[in-house]
Order: sequence, then C-alpha cells, then structure tokens
Amino acid sequence: MNDVTPSGVPGVGEVPWGSHFCHFYSTREDLVDTLVPYFKSGLDSNEACLWVTSEPFSATDARAALGAVVPDLAERERRGQIDIIDHREWYLRANKTDARSVLEGWVERQTAALREGYRGLRLTGNTHWLRRDDWSEFVEYEALVNQAFRSCRIVALCSYCFERCTAQDVLDVVKNHQFAVARRQGNWEVIESSALRMAREDLLRLQQAERALRETDRRKDEFLAMLGHELRNPLAPMLTALELMRLRGGAQTFRKETEVLERQVQHLVGLVDDLLDVSRITRGKIELRCQKVEIGEVVGRAIEMASPLLEQRKHSLTVDVPAQGLAVNGDPVRLAQIVSNLLNNAAKYTDPGGSVAVIATTDGEAITLRVRDSGAGIPPDLLPRIFELFIQGARTFDRAQGGLGLGLPIVKNLVELHGGTVEVRSTLGKGSEFVVRLPAMKAASRDAHADAHADVQAKAGGNMKVLVVDDNVDAAAMLLEVLSASGYAVQMAHDGPSALAAARRFQPDVAVLDIGLPVMDGYELGGRLRSLPGLEDVRLIALTGYGQEGDRAQSTQSGFSAHLVKPVDLAALRGLLERVDS
Repeated sequence: MNDVTPSGVPGVGEVPWGSHFCHFYSTREDLVDTLVPYFKSGLDSNEACLWVTSEPFSATDARAALGAVVPDLAERERRGQIDIIDHREWYLRANKTDARSVLEGWVERQTAALREGYRGLRLTGNTHWLRRDDWSEFVEYEALVNQAFRSCRIVALCSYCFERCTAQDVLDVVKNHQFAVARRQGNWEVIESSALRMAREDLLRLQQAERALRETDRRKDEFLAMLGHELRNPLAPMLTALELMRLRGGAQTFRKETEVLERQVQHLVGLVDDLLDVSRITRGKIELRCQKVEIGEVVGRAIEMASPLLEQRKHSLTVDVPAQGLAVNGDPVRLAQIVSNLLNNAAKYTDPGGSVAVIATTDGEAITLRVRDSGAGIPPDLLPRIFELFIQGARTFDRAQGGLGLGLPIVKNLVELHGGTVEVRSTLGKGSEFVVRLPAMKAASRDAHADAHADVQAKAGGNMKVLVVDDNVDAAAMLLEVLSASGYAVQMAHDGPSALAAARRFQPDVAVLDIGLPVMDGYELGGRLRSLPGLEDVRLIALTGYGQEGDRAQSTQSGFSAHLVKPVDLAALRGLLERVDS
C-alpha cells in the first residue's frame, strides 16, 4: 500500500497498510496493554475499527477499558467508527466458522469504511474461542487472510493465548502472519525472522521515500504554475510591443528583426505552455471542452500554428483532409494542439526542403489522421519510449527549434483523453509516420458544448471604453497603445485603489483585470467595480499568467465573462471586445 499508520503497540511503531500480525498473550492484562492502545491509535488516526472479543475479555470489558482512554467512545460507536462485538456475532454467525464468509466480511467492512471517509479499517479477533478440532481449518483461513489483506487498506491484529497453543501451533501462527508480538511477564518481544524484519524495514523505507517523492512532486507542480505566471508576465509586453510596431508600420522598417523576435517569443510561449500542460496532465487536471468538430477545421488551425516553422525550414506540405464529413466529439483547441505538435515534430526532424504530409480518412467507426515526414526517422531503441516525458531524438546543431521532449507525451495523453490511440512507425533515415485514431461522431449527433464565451454579445459602434489594470507597467502600457490604435478609449491603472478611482471618472464598458494585483486581487477588484454607481453591468475580462482549470473556474464564479492567459492573444481580446453588448 502507499503509506503507513501508527500501530499503537509498544515496540512495533508504524506498520504499512495491509499488515496482518498476531499477538501472543498470557493474561487478561496483556490484552488490555496491547489492544487498548492499538485501537486508541486507530481512532485517533481517523480509522474505522472492529474489535471482535472472546474470553477472557468480553465486549463489555473491552468497551470499559477503551472508554477509560477515549472519553467520547460512545459517540464514536453511535457514528459507526468503531464496533465492539462478541466472537459469536462474527466468527460463529451460522453456528460454525465459514472461513471465506468471514474473510469477505472483513473486506466489506473495509470498503464501507473507505466510503465513509475513514483512512482504512483496523481490526482484531481474539481466538480464545477456537476449538482444537477446528484448528487446522482456522490455520488455512489465516493463510487466506494473510494473502488477501496485502492488497487491502486493513491493519489486522490476531490474539492467541499462549496456554492454549502447542509449540506446533505457535509455528503455524507465526508462519501465517507477517510478524508476532508477545507479552510475557510485562516484557514485549517481536517475533520475526531476520529476513522478514529486513523486508519490513525496506518496505517502510520505500513507503517513506514514496511520501517524500509525492511531496516533492506537489511542490514541483506548484513551482511550475508559479514559473508559468512569472514567465508569462514579461512575455506579454514583448508580444504586445511587436503588435504595436506592426500597427504603426515600424515592422516594415525592421521586418527581419521583428520576425525573429516574434518567432522566438512565440517559441518561449510554447515552451511555457508545454511545461504547464505536463503539470496538468500528470495531476489529472486537464478538462476537455468537447463539441462536434470537423477534422478539416482542426487540421487547418494546426497548420496555422505550425506554419512558421514549416516555412522557416522550407518544407513542402501536402494536405489530404476533407473539409467536411470527418467529425469527432472533441475539444477543438486540444485537437489542434495534437496535430500542431505532430507537425512541429515533423518539421524539427526533417532536413530543410523536406516533405510533410497530413492525411485523414474514415475507418469504420474511427477517424484516422496520419502525419508523415521524410525526415531522419527514429532509432529502433528509441521507438518504444518515444511517448515518454523528456525523450528526444538526436539533434544536430542546425536544429535551433529545440524543445523539452514534452510534445509527444502531451499528444499521447490528449489523444487518450479523447478516447483515441496514437502510434508511430519509422525507419531510420526514411522518415516517420504518426497515426492518430479517434472515435468518429455519427452524422446525427449534435454539438455537445456551446462556446465558452457565448454570453458576450455583439456591440455596435466604436466608442467602447476599456479599463486596463495590470501591475506590470510595461504590459499595461503596451496593451493600452494597441487598444487605442484599434479605436478604443482606454485608461490604465496598476493596482486596485487607483483602478477604482479611474473607474469612477471613466465609467468603462469593459475592465481587463490582471488577477495577481497588489493590495487587492483581480477577483476582489471586479466585485468592487460592479458595486460602483453606473458600473453594475461592466464586463470583466481576466488577464493572468494562471491558466489552469481551477483558475478559469474561479474567474467564472467571480463574474468574469472571459479568462485570457498571458501573453494575451490580441485577436482573441479584440474579438471579445467586439462582441460586448452595449
């Protein structure tokens, strides 16, 4: 199992989930000293507990002894966290022992405990009731339990009375438990072979290491999210400045330099997006916005995204994809990302002047999309691992469009999220072909999802007033320049208080708000803007470096009409502004 829990038993310490061990006792006091701290530890650790009693310690005795150290025991019993019952209610429910029925009962109790939100099931059974002629059958039962509990979220402690066990019995018991604890004359002893002890210690070390790795992984994801935000902040004014140069005609004077800058900034944006996508995928945070979409439309959008690299390397591109008739139920943005990643991969590993082809066909109930190239091919030893994270083929010095080895793992995960498959075929020196298969949508199917921003309506006229709020002064200034050049009346502010003051005077139709603002964040600012006289219906657009699903959901819940991620897609922002209702 994936973690440990405190046993509560002196000399034992933590035990892994799935532990099945036994306790040899001589006196009633031995039972008290072992089982009371054992169950108190389980209750304190938010575990469900089941105590099956027998002589010389009845259910009434157990309840009194445990109640002395757990003051709210009666309330816990009422809630169902712990049951204390006599062995006749458990082992002898049918007037005889049915090993498989008893074992199934333990597992059912564990399932119920997990369903109720407990960490697992802690149990014990005292075998004092066991008759000599039932011993062999019970030994077989213990062997079944020992095997079954390894894969369960159960900790089980079985109690055996020394005086009722022969030497052979002790060997049978120890053989069918992971280890044994003995309490004699007030002294504790742990009985286990040196090999078993070493194996248990190794397991505990591995589980502790796994916990440390999970914590490291959690911190890594948080770091990537923060890194994406911090990288996007400086990228945003760079792209906006390039757009402004184009609007003012300056890009013609420095056309070559502008193209280089734009290409490299877009490359950085792609790297940041890949890092954040991997973080989301590994944590299961990718959420698809599915609708009916034609593969022809997806391929067209992907070619637009990949065309700068294809053109730079002077590849010939062949497209054999029908405009209509190949529909799937999918997320158009993520499907385009799949195809553009495959096209970029083909462009990177194909020498300048090579050929790339995209072909889509229907194959029964599936749509097959192929991306072929005449490139270097993939070495045979790399083929089985090509979809693993950070795996890349050999790269020569002229391949300046390097990546992080994330594109193909992202492709695989996104394809599988759409219910499809992806495979690769390649011969070294003779190119590669990636084959994506997606479930086809029946012609009668209707769109499964409306546009995420359908609430933003059309506005007539060109006198719209826009308030831009961003604590990155360069980003705010560049966005103001671009929107002003596009015919909008624009004012900017760099924090909440100054934004509120500007809004009172300016009365904007739309407020484009950075979320990570000083003094008050963008969510609070948006609420305060709408509380101002005359601004009850102001449209709010979030502009932030955080683009995960939770961030988008929070902005929607906070009343924002749209959520844009830095560096902003200026065409998308203009489209939103053009559709804002008057």
